[in-house]
Amino acid sequence: MEYPLGPVPWALATPDGMPMKTNKAVLMQKLEDVSALQIPAKERNHVHIIGGNALFHAQTHLPETFGELAYNIFCALPKVANVHFITDNYQEHSIKSLERIRRGESQAYIVRGSSTKLPRECKSFLKNDDNKKHFIQFLLNEWQQDAYAKLLLNREVIFASDNDTADGETTDARLLQNLSSSHEEADTLLILHSIYADQAINSTDTDIIIRSPDTDEFLLLIAFCQKYTHPIYLDTALKFHCLRANYQTLIWKQADIAQPDIPDSKDHGWKTDGNGVLSIHWCTDLVPQELADILSESHTTRQQESVYDDDIESDVDSDAESQNFSDSETSEEEEESG
Repeated sequence: MEYPLGPVPWALATPDGMPMKTNKAVLMQKLEDVSALQIPAKERNHVHIIGGNALFHAQTHLPETFGELAYNIFCALPKVANVHFITDNYQEHSIKSLERIRRGESQAYIVRGSSTKLPRECKSFLKNDDNKKHFIQFLLNEWQQDAYAKLLLNREVIFASDNDTADGETTDARLLQNLSSSHEEADTLLILHSIYADQAINSTDTDIIIRSPDTDEFLLLIAFCQKYTHPIYLDTALKFHCLRANYQTLIWKQADIAQPDIPDSKDHGWKTDGNGVLSIHWCTDLVPQELADILSESHTTRQQESVYDDDIESDVDSDAESQNFSDSETSEEEEESG
């Protein structure tokens, strides 16, 4: 039992040398089963801490240019007074390199400015670390343009990227030295920023809401819960369900009013597609990004195999037709010779 009798320990790795992956979401469900459900009161103040990488992947209807994409991402931020926008840092010789290799890599794509066209395969674009680093820096630069001044009115957006953190109450961002960090993953940076936000809150009527689809974040929050003095909530699909329930209740409560003041449904758990058709917004991410990458790669592989098979069949048919034509010519020549 001392040796794995193979190139890797089979219980911990796959035959190609990659770490074995497990479904951590099952653990989150078990913890939810033994926890009391609490929903943050709407009338209280909220500080939102957002995982930027998840927000990138949540963009479904992509525009034509990077400038438009930057605007869409900014508009997707919660419309509250204080938002922390957290992204991964990309370091050389990282222990995350194997995971990134497993997801696949793509070619470099230079973002020269806001008018640069998005590549056709945006998911593939985000598989290149240099692409992501340049795109994140582009976002920070773009959000400091004068066009965003009105959007930043009475708001503070704290932007964490590349080991630095910029505080943007106006389009002139300033570095926050106490949030400059060498952490590589947004998971741990979200914890650092949530503790910073907790210590910076002076009032007792403020909650901290963390938006992340990652189970790791949920477990880290449990581990660090003793460090917080204000309530911490992890934003999941329950948020959209509560928004829809409150929206319907608002309509019912105004049944005695001829012209009730009904807000836009798109801000309360519904969304519209490219054709303007309204549908339920169930959650930000349908599946973990790792699974989405696997399914996408599998679908692409099947398409390529299908095209290859079609080409083979076409070649076989072409050869058969050529052979038949050749046989026909031979028969005609024999008849003439006879």
